[in-house]
Amino acid sequence: MLVVAAGLAGCKPDDRRGLAPPGPTTPVPTPSRSLSPVPVDRADWSINLEGDSVEIAPVFAGGDVFVVTHHGKLAALDARSGAARWRHDLRDLSSALAVADARLYVLSKAANAPECQLRTFDTANGASLWSWSSARCPAVRGTMADGAVYLTVDGVDDGTGDTRDQDPSRIVALDARTGRPRWSHRFDTAAQLLEPVVEDRTVFVSTSRAELVALNTASGKVRWQVNLEGGNLSGPVAANGLVHVTRTRGYGESAVHSFDGQTGRRRWLYPARDLISTVPVVAAKTIVIVRRDGRVHGLNDQTGRVRWTRDLRDTDPANPGDLFPVSDGATVYVRRGSALHALDADTGRTRWSDPSPPPGTPLAAHNGVVYLSASDGTFSAANG
Repeated sequence: MLVVAAGLAGCKPDDRRGLAPPGPTTPVPTPSRSLSPVPVDRADWSINLEGDSVEIAPVFAGGDVFVVTHHGKLAALDARSGAARWRHDLRDLSSALAVADARLYVLSKAANAPECQLRTFDTANGASLWSWSSARCPAVRGTMADGAVYLTVDGVDDGTGDTRDQDPSRIVALDARTGRPRWSHRFDTAAQLLEPVVEDRTVFVSTSRAELVALNTASGKVRWQVNLEGGNLSGPVAANGLVHVTRTRGYGESAVHSFDGQTGRRRWLYPARDLISTVPVVAAKTIVIVRRDGRVHGLNDQTGRVRWTRDLRDTDPANPGDLFPVSDGATVYVRRGSALHALDADTGRTRWSDPSPPPGTPLAAHNGVVYLSASDGTFSAANG
């Protein structure tokens, strides 16, 4: 998934201005001596990324974990040891990552400037492949699937109420190998577009107007659209033929809505309050939601019925903090205060608990290992 609060709003499928031609671009991979190991108890490994924290989920390919810091330090790390294979200093803010077919995709914005770029790198050696850039970047988010990069680009509303003066929001599909546009779909307004997801040849996106839209990945044509009539929607998640969003209305009032991915027909609704994260977490055939009071619920993804509930309110009463869930499919990892818990996605039973894991917030999990990032730039891997 690519997510960044800056974007490619000025780019159209037939507009070649600002589009860098495919081919090598700077920067050149540099030595990795500054990525120093850090001794942290209970971690498989920890490194410090020059004091710059990782704030978005890393991605994984070929035995490596790829990370990018808030200020654009990009690194390929050996997943077993944390040793850096190659790195770049992009010198850009709000970077984001996706990986597929031996290519790493990085979305970033220059500091104190409107320009932004989508860059691609060879995962094996860090060589630059192609880039796509725009001089106008209000906001963009994206995802990578089926040989294409799908970008949701926020439009610009001048506040006058006259739609003729608006720059509408749009979704752009780029060929993942060349960066060339495949199609673009324009919305009627400059509504904010959240992170898209792709499943079964359909790209799903939710908007700030409480709409959930499904588009054909081949053509960009709308398959179906539903309006949840008010409130704020999360970004969608899609799995097993269904697409799920959370709608939040008022203080603490929220509900998870599930729709058939092909038809848009509502499948189920689960009301919930005080969710710590409005975006549901998909783990196998379970939708995981967490509450601020320490309760974790696993819902059947086809029916919305509660499969299991775990109460973590008493696991760290002196330091309750918040719960931050991530999943690798079979296991859900939840940080409650200073403790880290691994729960079976099917049953909710504890696989292991670590009362003193490495510092930081869990960002991702992969192959039984959870990756955490701390504000001082420490990035750690732990498996309990």
